[in-house]
Amino acid sequence: MVATDRATIRVLGPVELASRRLTPLERAALAMLAASHGHTVTVQRLTDGLWPERPPEWARNRIHSLVSSLRRSLPAGTLATVYGGYQLHADESILDILVFERSVRHARRLRESGDEAGAARVLGAALELWRGKAFEDVPAEVVAAAEAARLTELRDRALEDLYELRLGGGEDVVAELARLVDAAPLRPRPRGLLMQALHRAGRQAEALQVYRAGARLLAGEHGLDPAPQLRRLHDAILRDEEAQWLAVGTPRQIPAAPPDFTGRDKELRTLRAVVMEAAEAPRPGSSLVVAISGMAGVGKTTLAVRVAHDVAAQFPGGCLYADLRGTDVPAPTMQVLGSFLRACGVSGESLPSTLEDRSALYRTVLAERKVLVLLDNVAGEEQVRPLLPGAGGTALLTSRRTLTGLAGARLVRLDVFAPQDTVDLLAAIAGRDRVAREPDAAQRIAALCGGLPLAIRVAAVRLAAHDNLSLDALSERLSDERERLDELALGDIDVRASLAVSRRQLSDEQALLWRALCLLPLEEFPVWLVALMLDIPPGRAHRRLEELAGAQLLAPGEGDRYRMHDLIRLLGREPPGDEPLGLAMLACHRMLEVVRAANAALPCRPIPVPPPRQRFEQPDPVGFLGAELGNVMAAVRFALDRGEAELAAELAVAMVNFLMLRGHTDEWEQSHSLVLRRGELLPPATLARVELGMGTLQRFRDRNRESLGHLRRAWALMRGVGDVVGEATTALSWSVAVRLLGRVGPARTALAHSLALVPPTSDEPLRSGYTLHSGYTLMARYHLEPDLDLLQRALAIFEGAGEAWGAAEAHTMLAGWHFSSDDLDTSAAHTRRAMELYGRFGDRVNFTAAQFGLVKIYLARSQHDQAASLLHSALRTARDIHHPWCQATAHRHLGQLMLDKDDAARALEHLEAASEIMRAAGQLSYLGLSLELQAKAHARLGHHDLARRTGQEAYEILARVNPRSAPAVAAWLSTLDKDSG
Repeated sequence: MVATDRATIRVLGPVELASRRLTPLERAALAMLAASHGHTVTVQRLTDGLWPERPPEWARNRIHSLVSSLRRSLPAGTLATVYGGYQLHADESILDILVFERSVRHARRLRESGDEAGAARVLGAALELWRGKAFEDVPAEVVAAAEAARLTELRDRALEDLYELRLGGGEDVVAELARLVDAAPLRPRPRGLLMQALHRAGRQAEALQVYRAGARLLAGEHGLDPAPQLRRLHDAILRDEEAQWLAVGTPRQIPAAPPDFTGRDKELRTLRAVVMEAAEAPRPGSSLVVAISGMAGVGKTTLAVRVAHDVAAQFPGGCLYADLRGTDVPAPTMQVLGSFLRACGVSGESLPSTLEDRSALYRTVLAERKVLVLLDNVAGEEQVRPLLPGAGGTALLTSRRTLTGLAGARLVRLDVFAPQDTVDLLAAIAGRDRVAREPDAAQRIAALCGGLPLAIRVAAVRLAAHDNLSLDALSERLSDERERLDELALGDIDVRASLAVSRRQLSDEQALLWRALCLLPLEEFPVWLVALMLDIPPGRAHRRLEELAGAQLLAPGEGDRYRMHDLIRLLGREPPGDEPLGLAMLACHRMLEVVRAANAALPCRPIPVPPPRQRFEQPDPVGFLGAELGNVMAAVRFALDRGEAELAAELAVAMVNFLMLRGHTDEWEQSHSLVLRRGELLPPATLARVELGMGTLQRFRDRNRESLGHLRRAWALMRGVGDVVGEATTALSWSVAVRLLGRVGPARTALAHSLALVPPTSDEPLRSGYTLHSGYTLMARYHLEPDLDLLQRALAIFEGAGEAWGAAEAHTMLAGWHFSSDDLDTSAAHTRRAMELYGRFGDRVNFTAAQFGLVKIYLARSQHDQAASLLHSALRTARDIHHPWCQATAHRHLGQLMLDKDDAARALEHLEAASEIMRAAGQLSYLGLSLELQAKAHARLGHHDLARRTGQEAYEILARVNPRSAPAVAAWLSTLDKDSG
């Protein structure tokens, strides 16, 4: 019995603490912790169980409060907080489950030693612990049904054992067994025990009637015959012989589960539920096969063993286990069949000599048993088919291959650990205090092991074996890719050797492709790239990749893409080899042609890119380049590392228009900076395109002064190689940069040069379209009457060439022209058209910039709420994409809005932020506009000296770079002087 002190947890019935009454949420939380005692219950699992419909926002805080409340009623250390959740560390003095399980084991040992009376006493005491159903007052979704069912099965078997020991107890036992049969009419053992008790009491006819009643029930409801043991009992009673429930040897061969089992909560629950459901309600004539696949070292065996132990109570016929060692030969199958048959009571001399006959006998023997068969390290379907049980049995299989050829099998693919589970396993082996002292290093080790349980186990054992080895030091050793696999070997646990088994199964053709993929540092391997590198149709490429995935050397990704574990990648690079390297470099060259084809189909092509040498259809070039961005950036680095600087440069240049469109400035800068470090290796024409790309990037990032050096070098190189289109594009980019720096004369000269090089009638209308657009922008910024014809001609060019991005730019400028003419409706129409185009191809920067056109219209119409909503959204986006101009402009318009609402203090905060950003970026025109509003905010607040100084600075800047706006500032300053005078 469980002691009734304040620490007792009772779950074999209503969930309770002996010390105090629990609230419903406390009972539910305690039930979940008790059901998984010794294992982590995550906060997410607690949340899902306690609030299955819709968790409240305060769920995490409530869980913390519940755990704290329970912890106060338990001995210190019983309820521990661990990474990601909580663990209940219970023993038999605390938890009644453990008392019951220990008593059942003790009774079994007493019976085996011949002390049946002692076994009966212990079982009786154990069963008195039950006060109803396990977890009786807790909703089913809180505690896994498998755990409640496991405990119920243990109780039923213990009760049956007790009645079997009491068969000589006369009429009382008959009455108790009759009630047991009524409660569970489909269980064969209680019915058999009742038949035995009646026969011993001289009631032979009644015993036979009990059998017939059960046979009718099985036939009528399920179409089944009684169990073989019942049939033998029936025949013995007919002959009036001693009838006994046949107690054949019950094999229990499952290896011990590791005490540090960690993670896999979802998989564990799913597999338990699948096996329990099939065991409780088997399909007539069929068996359950569950095949767990995954790469070497991912923990397939550990999970299967744990599941087998959790559901073993459902298999009274026993549990069989064999390690097939991944060998695809018939000899192990023959040996395993012989071992299984001997474990089931078949003598060695009775074993058939052929595989077919031995398998047939195996199925015959298992037909009389409800068994669980765990087959580890299966090589393939042919090897395992003879070992599968017949109707009513269950087989758990583990394999590095996905066993798709087993009809009706439940296929479960096991992936690597999540980061937190990886750290939990490291802590469970190396020590929780040790990991807690170096949490960052623990995370690095988890990442370097790639979430592979075998690798993290080796690392943890290495730490446990060396107290003076810090986690930080081990992470440094693992960081060296050349030494990582050597570090992940300890004794007979060797990650390299484990992974190499899969490599040895490849054909020469498969091995070449796999090793080439290992050399490519791509995030994922798309089918289209493999098809091009092997010069085969996509369907065949897909099958090639599926073959590698079947060997667990690749893993399926999203869509037609595959990924590779880092440790497998390292294995495939030993040694690199010329043939795999040549194939990998060919993949990068083919990638360049596809990227160029996608660039040619973009709606945004302000930077000229060489055309592809062959045609590739790209129905969604923006989506395609977005999906391949990481791969292209990796290919740039790979080409540079292999001495292919020109290939790397052309890949970087081919991505510029897409990167500009989507605002991916980090990738833009990274790729071009890496290439420019090897600039001396590049031909002049290629170097010119890289310098143009880098100069345009710096201008795009509002680093206009920094852009000029790159643009000067690009212009000189373009002239030197006779690239007229490139020279015109460079002159245009130079014009924009110097215009934003307030240098009007050089800007106009560069624009004229660009238009002279590529007039609208040339074969390159896009260049002239962008030049005309920029010319209008220059006039709008510095002249009173901008030439609207320039803008309309630019729009016509863009629309004719299908350049949607340029058309959106033109619509944005047209919106500004109509706004200046007080035609707000037409201005709004152009603005919305521009936003529609930008939104269509995902240009967040220009979409946000276009929104400011609507803001100006809202402010002009005093629609302050609409303006405020749009500005706050724009500011969030600008911060998200790290775009200084958009941030500053949002602040400037918010300052204007606050001034309109007569809130000068808040206006000043936004305007000072805008001025600071614009000053740092060298955007003088916009700085002048911000300072003008800032001066007005100071005046509203009575800061007349500050207002005058700020207004004067605004006037001086605008007089130089934006003459159209300067007179209004001068007029305001004179009014301010009169008022203060």
